Amino acid sequence: MKNARRVDYGLALCACVAAGLDMLRAVNPTYVMVHLHWMERIPRYWVTGVFAGATLLFACGLYIVARRRARGGFVSSRTALAGIAALLALAVSASSYAVALNNPRGLFGVQIQKAPLQHSDTAQQVISSALGECKQGWVELGESDISGLSFGVVCSSLKTAYAEFETPEAATNFKSAMKTNGPLLMRNYDSATWQPKATQYDGLSGQVWIAITPKQTSAQLNSVIGGRVERLY
Repeated sequence: MKNARRVDYGLALCACVAAGLDMLRAVNPTYVMVHLHWMERIPRYWVTGVFAGATLLFACGLYIVARRRARGGFVSSRTALAGIAALLALAVSASSYAVALNNPRGLFGVQIQKAPLQHSDTAQQVISSALGECKQGWVELGESDISGLSFGVVCSSLKTAYAEFETPEAATNFKSAMKTNGPLLMRNYDSATWQPKATQYDGLSGQVWIAITPKQTSAQLNSVIGGRVERLY
């Protein structure tokens, strides 16, 4: 009985931890994406539900066994604590879902606008100051190739690109294109060293600009140029 109670308490603790992670990802998704990549491997909400459900099942089982042994009160009251914790975890997880549904960007911690660097030379200098020297040299994006582009630069050794657009609509369209065709588009600039399938990329963006960089360097770049961080591919 004592070991079963320990299992129940452990399940309740796991449910509470999972609920806390759900809430953190809901209120500040940018921080999680940039600094806590491992959390993205944990499915949201249902993990909390699984642990909470198992806790409640154990609690019910312990209560039934205690009643049959005519020792009800003390055992069932202690077991009830685990059940209450599981219910609280479910409530926190449900609240997290509501927050994420109504505030996809989170409640705080998101830098929405900063960048416009306004010139390719400035962009190269700023990005190099954040990520290091572009050893193979910067390549400028052709304005005729991308609709609404003001200017853009790509560095294959840093696996990073930056672009500014004439309108918010053009920036949004480019971001959508990057989510679907990003690996193919970026490979065009250096097929020998750019290996997008082997790397996960984040997008940093504002109203009329977007930067693309590996997730390992997105925190460094975000601290310099700002922007909202999201996983691209």
